[in-house]
Amino acid sequence: MEDWPDLRVYQTRLPAEGGPERWTLSPDESHHLVKVRRAHEGEPVLLLDGSGHRWQGTLVVAHPKHAEVEARALPPRPALKTRVVVGQALPKGKTMDAVVHRAAEMGVAELAPLSTAHSEVSLDAKRADQKVEKWTAVAIEALKQCANPHLPHIPPVQRLQAFLQAHHDADAKLVAALTPQTRPLLKVMSALPEPPKKLALLVGPEGDFSDTEYAQIEAHGYQAVGLGPRILKVETAFVSAVAVIQAALGQ
Repeated sequence: MEDWPDLRVYQTRLPAEGGPERWTLSPDESHHLVKVRRAHEGEPVLLLDGSGHRWQGTLVVAHPKHAEVEARALPPRPALKTRVVVGQALPKGKTMDAVVHRAAEMGVAELAPLSTAHSEVSLDAKRADQKVEKWTAVAIEALKQCANPHLPHIPPVQRLQAFLQAHHDADAKLVAALTPQTRPLLKVMSALPEPPKKLALLVGPEGDFSDTEYAQIEAHGYQAVGLGPRILKVETAFVSAVAVIQAALGQ
């Protein structure tokens, strides 16, 4: 594991190479770095842009609204070989915040929030956009915390059918299911002849997918997989499934 500086900030559109160069941080990142983290001039800082580019340098201006970092580019970190995309049915409460955080920690490439028949959350267009903005902020904080250089993409809240159509090209398609006809996820992953370029996973809401939705999911070629004999909470199911998938893929 690389030795990352403790101070990490999100800086959009970093070039793949270059430096030394001085970067002015956004007001939010400046405030967090100087006021929350209490960073001082001369301390090492890592800049991340969420697309694999990383710049490492030194805080040269510790201003709470426009801090400045002088840095140079590190070798870009390539994306994981298998692109894991997850369709997560909207759970109740703040559970989705935790799911987003775990997605960023665990290397999920895309986390699509889904509105399903049994979702207990109903969002109008304005609230849905606000939620996506909030979840993206949560993902950025997780990215800085775990030093993952790749930010998961969080698209607008969508219906299940839209996700199925958007990821029809996935090489492996799995749904974490509560139905009796499931195979253990680890066995399914172990049986793959080679690592897929893209793997799509569906995780349902507290009340699971409806029978109609399961019919749609099956029609699109998804295999039902089990996560053990117990009924898991949404966040636990998400973490369990993604952990098994990433471990089996060696990523």
